[in-house]
Amino acid sequence: MIMRILLISGAALAIGLVTAFCAVFFVDAINYLNRFLLPGAWRTGGQIDWSTVLTILMVPVAGGLVAGQMRRLIDGARVQGPADVIELAQLGKGEIPLRNGIFTALSSLIWLGAGASAGQYGPLVHLGATIGGVLGRVDKWLREDFRLPGPVALGCGVAAAIATVFSAPIAGVVFAHEVVLRHYSLRAFAPVTIAATAGYLVSFWLFERPPLFFVALEAGAHPVAYGGFVVIGLFGGVVSLLCMRAVLQAGALADKTPLHDSLKPGIAGLLLGVIALGVPQVTGLGIGPMQSVIVADGFPMAQLLLILIAKILATAICAGYARIGGVFAPALFIGTFFGAIVGGAAAATLGSDLAVPAFYAICGLAAVTSPVVGAPLTTILIVFELTRNYELTTAVMVSVVLANLVAGRFFGRSLFDVQLLQQGIDLSQGREMILLQQHRLREYLQTDFVALAPDMTIRQAQRMMGERNAGEGYVIAQDNRFLGVLQAGQLLALGDRPEAREESVSAHVAAPQLVFSLQTTVWEAMEGMAGFVGETIPVLNDEDDAQLAGIVTEAMIVHASVEISRRLRQEENATG
Repeated sequence: MIMRILLISGAALAIGLVTAFCAVFFVDAINYLNRFLLPGAWRTGGQIDWSTVLTILMVPVAGGLVAGQMRRLIDGARVQGPADVIELAQLGKGEIPLRNGIFTALSSLIWLGAGASAGQYGPLVHLGATIGGVLGRVDKWLREDFRLPGPVALGCGVAAAIATVFSAPIAGVVFAHEVVLRHYSLRAFAPVTIAATAGYLVSFWLFERPPLFFVALEAGAHPVAYGGFVVIGLFGGVVSLLCMRAVLQAGALADKTPLHDSLKPGIAGLLLGVIALGVPQVTGLGIGPMQSVIVADGFPMAQLLLILIAKILATAICAGYARIGGVFAPALFIGTFFGAIVGGAAAATLGSDLAVPAFYAICGLAAVTSPVVGAPLTTILIVFELTRNYELTTAVMVSVVLANLVAGRFFGRSLFDVQLLQQGIDLSQGREMILLQQHRLREYLQTDFVALAPDMTIRQAQRMMGERNAGEGYVIAQDNRFLGVLQAGQLLALGDRPEAREESVSAHVAAPQLVFSLQTTVWEAMEGMAGFVGETIPVLNDEDDAQLAGIVTEAMIVHASVEISRRLRQEENATG
């Protein structure tokens, strides 16, 4: 028992440490490229000349083209992200091809380094999961109960990545469970906690990196201000809804664009450059503008609104049309500016003593971000860990709950869940349905059945089925074409008439009550058997092909469903 705990803890620690170092390098590389490639005077609102204009336009184009070519090296020629990690975890898998992880990270690094209005946290989540999957397979030679389960290894990498970049270990742990694993068994909670803590220690103590948003707010929120937090929650859900729909619509537009996918990031870069000429704040992660809004109230109301609209458009272009980079960071930015707009209106109405603008900005940040990534608890904890302000966290909680109710009602749990739904994976029905949909009847096929020729007599059919003690016989032509079924009860009734015994089977064949194909899933079979009465069900090679592949029994399908559910419950309720 002690050896098992040590081995699993050691694997989680290794995943946390490696992920932390890679995450620090990833973030620093993006910041370096932004400073090196993008004109500093332009980004701070200084005067620009024609050479600067060309740089602003061409850097995102060049970065998009390079990133687009690089993603051709990924399976499916698309950059992967959190939705892919969630899918693997929910399917009980823990392997991300190393090549996919490396080129997804490099493609995102180049695109973000060129100033794309996309997020670094989505790529980091995928990178952390890749590291978790790779290191989680190192101990394959151990007994299964001594190994770190595949989905848990993914969760360890994800938790370490979030804990490292936000300096928020608790939020990292909750994010891995809330978004990726979607359960809180102790068997997963312990190693995920170890990995997240390792990531935090590397970031905060070894590299001495400050929290992503350092917000020191000592003031509390006046009870009157909570009306504004309610408004932020309700309308923040609408803003998040607009953001997610904009990203999806941009993706649909990309599908209709008659260009090779590798060239579309270049088009997105050009459009971004045009927007950035007038609104430079839309490029990159936007940490500086966000801090300015939260701490110094640094923009007039009209400019706040302009930047908000431009950022939504730029994010749709970069994350939706180019399909490289995440949406977490843009959602933080959009939410901060949205909250600042509401805060400015509240301060003008109630006065700055009753309505602290920074409270509204942070509530907006949380209200817009949490529905996008489907992580209300994580968002609340990030705010608490970064501010250590209990009253602010309480205000954020009000906004987050309402925003998730609005967005969930009209969109879905998160952008990731809707992306998976578009791929035919419905997480709203729970993990059990997903797993049942992954198992097909070809895995449970039986070929031991009574096959009857159409020219066989009823007497011969009775004898064959009696010798095999079979309740059903399947009539099959010489080319293996399935013609129908004969029931034992039907033959028994025919046997009462001596003249009927010499009739051919084909004269009495009946269509089966239910037919499946090899591609039928266990879930579809369970639904199809509602009201079914019989012993066996014929399985065809294909729905459009009458060739009989074999049969399945009702008991077999029920057993498969129960076994899959049992394994799932065992995983989710495991204590160690």
